[in-house]
Parts: sequence; structure tokens; C-alpha cells
Amino acid sequence: MHGEFKLTAMECKTRFDKASKRFDETHVLFASRLHNELRYYLSNRGVDNFEKFCNLLVIDKLKSCLPPETLNLSTCIPVVRRRGLFSARSSTEVGR
Repeated sequence: MHGEFKLTAMECKTRFDKASKRFDETHVLFASRLHNELRYYLSNRGVDNFEKFCNLLVIDKLKSCLPPETLNLSTCIPVVRRRGLFSARSSTEVGR
């Protein structure tokens, strides 16, 4: 399904975050769907190792704590980059 529509990274994250078990879905199928949603999101964001996974979690949490008017992170990017949390490529994707 993802291949047909090519969801953005943020759409994938939203689908994962807001997922809930469907009435006609077993817990095993729900867990499988969650797993697939998360893997697609991580793949979409270029996460291929544990360090990148941790960095992505930190950046996502940071974004969720900022007021909407600062979501472009223009003032935060230099500080976060100095601490090695993400590369220049991922910093441009943070607001997505």
C-alpha cells in the first residue's frame, strides 16, 4: 500500500502514532501493522542503525515540545548539530 501512494515521513509517523486496534483485527495483526508502519517510517527517514534511530527519537521528541512557530528549528539546528544529533540532510527534514 505504501508503494502506491508514497507517504511522506510525517504521514508515516502520524499513522504509527495514531494507530489503534481495529474491531475486526487480532492483537497479532495489529502488532504486525504497527511493526510495518514503524519500519516504513524508519526507512523513509533513512534510519539504518541504532544510533540514527536514537537520534530520530530525540529529534521527534524535540519537535513535539516546541511551539508551532519554531518548528523550522532555525535557531535550534546549530545547537543540535554541534551535539551531533543529526546531519545537515536530516535537519532539513525535521520540519516535515
